[in-house]
Amino acid sequence: MKALTCAICLALLSFASIAQITTDALETIASDLRRDTGAPAIAILVMDNGVVEAEATTGLRAISSDSPAENGDLWHLGSITKSMTATLVARLVERGETRWTLTLEEALGDEIEGMDPAFA
Repeated sequence: MKALTCAICLALLSFASIAQITTDALETIASDLRRDTGAPAIAILVMDNGVVEAEATTGLRAISSDSPAENGDLWHLGSITKSMTATLVARLVERGETRWTLTLEEALGDEIEGMDPAFA
């Protein structure tokens, strides 16, 4: 069976309160995203302080299969390191916990021996 390349949508949802996020709302968003992008499957999970608040999955596990994707399925996340890192840093900047101009030397200090001065 041909491996499925999953489209992962990272949506930053703006709600007045995390309590307003429902599984029904996520199912609608996931279905709309799948329809609009043509992705074989979409999964969305909302967590607050390590607790799953809502989750939704729609689509097929494989293009050549009738088996539906389900909550709890494992997904291959490939080639998203840079975008995820940028998103996490942006959230820390918004909170005032770091700044865009922070250098590696300031952040890691003596943690990396022999750091190339060009990267410091």
